[in-house]
Amino acid sequence: RLELADAQGVILKKGQVACELSCGDELLITEMLMTGLFNEMTRGAAAALLSCIIWQEKGKDDAPPLPPSLKAAYRRMREVATRVGTVMRESRVEVNVQDFVERCTRTDIAPVVFQWCRGDKFAVVLKDTSIYEG
Repeated sequence: RLELADAQGVILKKGQVACELSCGDELLITEMLMTGLFNEMTRGAAAALLSCIIWQEKGKDDAPPLPPSLKAAYRRMREVATRVGTVMRESRVEVNVQDFVERCTRTDIAPVVFQWCRGDKFAVVLKDTSIYEG
């Protein structure tokens, strides 16, 4: 249903992309790539959005807010995550769609990544967050 393989089980180009990814949720990142979510983004915005998928710690109350320039792309990412989670559940993968979406779209470090990619000094970026720099 995500067009990763054909009816005979032959892996398609989209499936090959998913196979090459080794961190984050491979299906979600592949869908984001193939639907063009990153096409109009700066590198910093793309890195910040991808950090939402990579970050695995539970959300913190003191996390800085998501930059306004990322909000539309973040909403689209959540829509894609909902679609991927729904397809997984309908394909008999034991997954709670809402939990999947929340786990794959944590914004805790996105503002920090965005600032750093923008060229702000690392020490300055970390001053506004309690996130461990390691």
